Amino acid sequence: MVAILVNYLKLAFRNAKRHKWYTFINVLGLAVGMACCILILLWTQHELSVDSGRVVALRLANRGPRWWIPIFSISSPFRLSRAIPAI
Repeated sequence: MVAILVNYLKLAFRNAKRHKWYTFINVLGLAVGMACCILILLWTQHELSVDSGRVVALRLANRGPRWWIPIFSISSPFRLSRAIPAI
């Protein structure tokens, strides 16, 4: 069994030496394909991990933007009717 594998490796290296340009294209294509696969894997792993923090984020208080002024929170009709009982 080992002799067969050694023979296949010798044959592969002989063909690689003989057809250098074809070997270069094949190895380059394999490298680009593996790199794209790894990048897609990392991207999907990141996208799936973003939602895992959502549970923690929902427990945090939403304070709004820093420029928010409490006077403008009365702009809705329901809050306005509670703030001014005569309406």
